[in-house]
Amino acid sequence: MMPFMWGIIALSLIALFLEWKKKSMAMVASITVLLVGMIATYFAREVGTSGGEIAHPEIRKDFKMDAHEEHEEHY
Repeated sequence: MMPFMWGIIALSLIALFLEWKKKSMAMVASITVLLVGMIATYFAREVGTSGGEIAHPEIRKDFKMDAHEEHEEHY
């Protein structure tokens, strides 16, 4: 997640620099930042509203582990 965030920050700074220098790519960079931000907002909303869809029975008080799960090791 952090590399993605740093990528958005870098892209935003590049777009800001291009706008400041009045370069022809400024509009393209600004639209790209806007689109990436909208996509990130969509996924953030999806993650935020998915609460409760993932069940974790192992954290409940009445959880009973099956016999074959007791000796199962994950590498």
